[in-house]
Amino acid sequence: MKFFKFFIPLILLSIVTVFIISCDKGTDTVGFDYYMDANDRRVVHFNAKGKSDFGEFEYTWSFGDGSTGQGKDITHEFSDFGKFTVILTATIEDSKIETTVSKEIEVVIPKITDLDFEVSPDKKNPRLYNFKAVSNTDYGNVEYEWDFGDGMTASGETVQYGFEYFGTYEIGLKAKISEYEKIESIRKKYIEIAAPAITRLEFYAEQDDDDPFLYHFKPIAEASWGTLEYEWSFGDGKIAYDIEEPTNTYGKYASYNVQLKAKIKETGATRTVNQEVTVQPPVFKNYEITYTVDPNDPLQIYFTIENKDGENNEDMSQQDSFIWEFGDGDTSSGLRVNHRYESYGEKTVYVTLRTAQQTQKTLTKTFTLETPHINNIKITGTPSMKAGNIIEYRVSADSEFSDEIEYSWEFEDGTQKAGRAVQREMSFWPMANDSGNITENIYIKASIPRLNVSVKETKEVQVVRPTIKNLKINCSNEASKNKLEWICDPRGLGENVTSSHGGDIEYEWVFNGQTYTGANQRFTFGTYGTTNTITLVAKIEDTNITKTEVFQEVSNLSGVGFSCNTNIGDKQEDLKLECTANYDGTHSNVIIKWDFGENSDKYFRNESEHTYEKAGTYPVTMKFDSNQVMEPMEITKDYTVLVNVSSYFDRGDKTGTADCGGWQTKGKYTVYRNNFDLFNKDDFIITNTFSTANTSCKCNGAGWNFTDNVWHGWDEKSADCWGNIDQLVNTTICAKADPTKCVKNY
Repeated sequence: MKFFKFFIPLILLSIVTVFIISCDKGTDTVGFDYYMDANDRRVVHFNAKGKSDFGEFEYTWSFGDGSTGQGKDITHEFSDFGKFTVILTATIEDSKIETTVSKEIEVVIPKITDLDFEVSPDKKNPRLYNFKAVSNTDYGNVEYEWDFGDGMTASGETVQYGFEYFGTYEIGLKAKISEYEKIESIRKKYIEIAAPAITRLEFYAEQDDDDPFLYHFKPIAEASWGTLEYEWSFGDGKIAYDIEEPTNTYGKYASYNVQLKAKIKETGATRTVNQEVTVQPPVFKNYEITYTVDPNDPLQIYFTIENKDGENNEDMSQQDSFIWEFGDGDTSSGLRVNHRYESYGEKTVYVTLRTAQQTQKTLTKTFTLETPHINNIKITGTPSMKAGNIIEYRVSADSEFSDEIEYSWEFEDGTQKAGRAVQREMSFWPMANDSGNITENIYIKASIPRLNVSVKETKEVQVVRPTIKNLKINCSNEASKNKLEWICDPRGLGENVTSSHGGDIEYEWVFNGQTYTGANQRFTFGTYGTTNTITLVAKIEDTNITKTEVFQEVSNLSGVGFSCNTNIGDKQEDLKLECTANYDGTHSNVIIKWDFGENSDKYFRNESEHTYEKAGTYPVTMKFDSNQVMEPMEITKDYTVLVNVSSYFDRGDKTGTADCGGWQTKGKYTVYRNNFDLFNKDDFIITNTFSTANTSCKCNGAGWNFTDNVWHGWDEKSADCWGNIDQLVNTTICAKADPTKCVKNY
């Protein structure tokens, strides 16, 4: 909207909200947005928006509370809550053109509603009370102030206050919003701080079964607070102090005014009650108690008094009254009564017969309430077909009230459940037995709450442990000659891998020390002529149930290989290995190099034969390159080269003297000679056996004591005496890599 300031009367500002007057055909749009601050409702954030064909706007604000401001984005704090008309004036710089827009906004006052408080007396002090404030507010934090009506105050949501005197007090509670102290609410109530009082006082007197003059007294008393003490006056001059349930023996049949006085020990408050007790001689009637048990509730019993002399029920009701005691503290009256017990077992019921002249307690009946049976509890457990980590359990039991049985479960790991059918998560499955089951001990409680019956048992339950079916690694090679690229999946048996009892299968592959997840994988073997191992572990999701399969493949190249041969001689120069490469006619521009494995680093050369320094087992590698392969390949094989073994005894050149039977003899030393220096001892196992024969004279050192499997040094001295001593040796040397490759000296 546009207008020239000197053409518009100022009176229009007070009667319009938005006014549009245009003296040209330019386009102006002006407006503003606003939002309340999250922390203070009196703070409002404004944002002006404007667009004009004549230049940029300058913005002036009037907030309706006498305050003004300038700027496109501005924040204003109102001094109070209420409704305000905010006017935004947008003026184009250095011109008379301005646009004005206004909006009415409301700064809402926070409210405190439903203010009230709860009062509860303390159990240990009759003057001490607990107060708790309750309220609702739509904004801010509520603070509470208490006035207890006796000049004392306190603050807080919950307080405890002890009154000095008993009486009625007007309790005042003031609530205010801490952020806006002017916003408050007040609630007042009158409460009575009552002095402890005896609220009920009665007693009953019971004639003894065997002695009609002996009476048993028992108070029926209640107090609002404190401990009760009793004082009895039995009407015959006898009294009793500090006895809750006294007895008194009267001297004659008569009526007596018995008084009971009760006192609150802590305050001294008292109350007195009087009752007339008539001591009457016994009256005997041929009455009998009969009963029946409710078939739907074995704790519910129906009692009746029958007169065996033939007196009808109407006469019995008119002449006598019947007071029943059921042995559990409950009483009733009448010719026919019913009572529900809380437990089973042996019970005794008493009936006191009262007439106009006499009182007698003559009838008792002892009977047994049989506990309803819950037996033959059976539990079955089966893995869920929906998830591999769930076991579904069901329980049943025999009972005439089987439909009402409630079950609670507790498992070995502490898990607790309730119901006839429950589910249990099994992220960890124990190992199965030979039948494929796991065994669990389950604590089960079966109860019928209405009948107060329960049975607790521990059951051993066997559950089938889920298994993984149809797992087998299936790997295929797409290239006809290059055996380095393999695609593998877990469906080697032609069927999908499944769990026997539900649950998704997760896969983990291990190859060259790396782990891969997922069903289908592509693996690249590093070199040719090596055995590669791929391990697959399948796992039922969210369980510890796994199955492992292994795939092995040699990365050979089609039509390429080599072979080597060696001749066994007696000397070091006989340790020669000659190798020949072989490949089919599909390869051209072939380049072959060899490494004979006698040093740690590979050294490839053109020669296809090699003489070793010592007999041993060596890795021989052929490096093959042609225009049929993307990169050179290496094939490695282990070969063992041998030399004939030489080990024997010989009379040496040195002579010596020995003591033989008390006389001195001279002879040459016997020594052990061999060619063990031509063997790489780490690659072989040696077996030596030694023997001595035809010994005509026992001389010092005669015979050998060498143990088996020892690499004896050359030229070791055997004996130092003369005589007919023949020393024999048998030596066998076999390769560790291939125990069938051996050399012997015999």
